[in-house]
Amino acid sequence: MTRSKKDIAYEYLRQRIISCELKPGDYLDEQEVAQSLGISRTPVREAVNRLAEEKLLQLMPRKGVVVSQLSVKDAFDMLETRQMVEPEILRKAFPNLDRESVTRYRDYVVSKIESKDATTEEVSRDFDFELHMYFAERTGNSCLVDIMKMLMTQNQRVRAVMASIRSERVRDACREHLTILDAILAGDEEKAVEAMRLHQANAIEDFRHHYRTRQAFFM
Repeated sequence: MTRSKKDIAYEYLRQRIISCELKPGDYLDEQEVAQSLGISRTPVREAVNRLAEEKLLQLMPRKGVVVSQLSVKDAFDMLETRQMVEPEILRKAFPNLDRESVTRYRDYVVSKIESKDATTEEVSRDFDFELHMYFAERTGNSCLVDIMKMLMTQNQRVRAVMASIRSERVRDACREHLTILDAILAGDEEKAVEAMRLHQANAIEDFRHHYRTRQAFFM
C-alpha cells in the first residue's frame, strides 16, 4: 500500500526524534524537512501536529516547533507504569500468543545475543518496541494497545539516550527477553509473567543508577 506524504513525513520525523538524532530542545525547520523529503509543507505540518498530539513535539507560539524535552520524572513515570501494566498485559495475552510468532522472536533474540548486535541498539528494527507491542495487541484490548504505544514511544527515546553508554543493559535485556519467550514456549504463564516483572524492575534500576551520565538530555 502506498504511503501518504503525511505518513512519510510523520515516520521520518518520528524516527529522528525517538533515535535522538533530533535531540530534546532542538528546533524543527518545517521548510527544511519538506525540501529534504521533496514534498510541500502541508503534509509536514500535518505530521508535526500529529507528533505534537503524541507529545514528541511542542508548538511554541511565535517561536516555532521544538522537540519535546525529556524529564527524569517522566522517564521514571513511564518505567513505573510499564512495570505495573506489562505483567498483566502478558497474562491477558498469554492464551492468544501463537507459537510461530514467539519462536520467530526467540530466534531473533538468540541471533542477537550470539552476535555483536547484543551490545547495540538497532534503529532500523526496534525489536523491543515490536515484541512488547505484540503482547499488547494479543490482548485484544484496543485501550491497552494505545497505552502501550504511548509508553513504548517514550521508552524508545529514553533507550536512545542511554544505549550508547549502557550496552550492557542492551545485552541483559536480550537475555531477559529470552527468559520470557522460553517460559511462553514452555506454557508456563506464571514464570513468563514473573520474568516480565523482573525485566521491568531491572530497567528501572538501571535507569536509576545511570541517568545522571546523560543529564544534558533531561530537564
